[in-house]
Amino acid sequence: MRSIYHIAIALTFLLSACQDNMLKDSKPRSSQISIEIEPLSGEKWSVKIQSPEPVEALGFLRNTGSHRPEQWAFSNEDLDLKRRNNVDVIYSKSGKKIQSVEALVSPFRGPISKEYLLFGAFSNGAERVYMGQFRVHPTDLDGTFEPSERISEIQVTPGHFKTIFADGKWRDKRYTMTGTTDETDTYAVFGNVPVSEFSGGSLIVDPGLPDELRSKITDVMTLSAAYFNAKLGAADGPNRLTLISFMPDEQMQGTSIEGGVLSNQIHFHLTGSGWDKADGTLGLELAWVAAHEVAHVWNAFGAAKPDYFTIRPEDESSDIMDAQWLHEGGADMLTYKAVLKNDLATPEFLNQKTSGFYRQCGAALGRGPLNLAAKEGRFRDYYDCGFVIGLLTDLACRPDELDYIDIWKSMISSSQDGLYGQDLYLESLGQCSGGMKARDTINEMTLGLVEQPELFLQKAFAEQGVAVTIAADNIEFDPPI
Repeated sequence: MRSIYHIAIALTFLLSACQDNMLKDSKPRSSQISIEIEPLSGEKWSVKIQSPEPVEALGFLRNTGSHRPEQWAFSNEDLDLKRRNNVDVIYSKSGKKIQSVEALVSPFRGPISKEYLLFGAFSNGAERVYMGQFRVHPTDLDGTFEPSERISEIQVTPGHFKTIFADGKWRDKRYTMTGTTDETDTYAVFGNVPVSEFSGGSLIVDPGLPDELRSKITDVMTLSAAYFNAKLGAADGPNRLTLISFMPDEQMQGTSIEGGVLSNQIHFHLTGSGWDKADGTLGLELAWVAAHEVAHVWNAFGAAKPDYFTIRPEDESSDIMDAQWLHEGGADMLTYKAVLKNDLATPEFLNQKTSGFYRQCGAALGRGPLNLAAKEGRFRDYYDCGFVIGLLTDLACRPDELDYIDIWKSMISSSQDGLYGQDLYLESLGQCSGGMKARDTINEMTLGLVEQPELFLQKAFAEQGVAVTIAADNIEFDPPI
């Protein structure tokens, strides 16, 4: 499947949560930075940054790509951009302090690992722009963020697009996204795209998206949300905006499905060729991605939040507790449950997905402890092994007529502050007959070094009463899972 489709499931709020914490431990100073953004003709965007006082440098809070040196052109030739300690830093080449920055930015439209799509064009010429890519804070020249009481304020102007959709409304003049809300870490839509009501929120769908694709995504989201609501309770938070942009490209080999979720937005960008065949495997994959992103509304932005949100990246001792597998693999396990319950996929497709997760998890364990995957840039490992851990949880609890969702709910109910993590998850597993063996397996997967991953996983499943046979094109489980 990987040779046919490029599927980038980009859920990356972790990066902003971590980088927002990269502040020196001293008394913060008031530093409301104003950022003005205006679209210009010729695929250029004007960006003006104003600090209330001169600073040594300005660092971007989103730093997962290497695109900025090519995309940003400063009007002041004394300003430059360099990367220091994984932070893109704007600084003065002459050593002066800086207070204002003006630049022309060319949209970067390529995929970035573990990052939201920065610019997503609609087929009618409208544009959705991720505002978080522009946020900056004062830093030193090494990219260490200075203390700051408030985040950036972003002012957006419609420019030649005439209108902007932000904060749930269409606007025809300048609008300010305040740093006291999540607005500066969401998408704004420039241009005219129809908005409709959908499942307690709003839906913006590319007018060029075929009706069958629109129906598939909305049906899957509706059914999945109903399932999660019934099983996990109502998700907290504001009404959500779902954005679907569509740019078919017949020159591109294969199809790209990029999905993500923010605190009040679910978004998809579909591009590539072959969308006329979306009733086959591609349609099933699209349904899986849609359900996965809906699942994140419950396991990231509802009453519960992963405790790795609180991990400080400069504290190396905390790296080993970065249990993102609970979040990404957990969303895939919830997706599996929802898809199975609502008959949204064929048995062959589900077997293919399960086999792929299992096989890739074996490869992941050969690369090192699962909890170090983020530090080492192995984000995909969280999906694969997190799903396998979900399967082992189901098997460990099956004799007790419990399953993964029961353990999830037990974990959340035992949380004192809404944060969940590995310790609470393993503690909740203790109520299952096979919980002790499953806990030992999970600890070794996440914290230890697995020398023979294939044999390790086969033994782990055998301990839960399931024999695993690895064939050339699929994995067979006996009895079936």
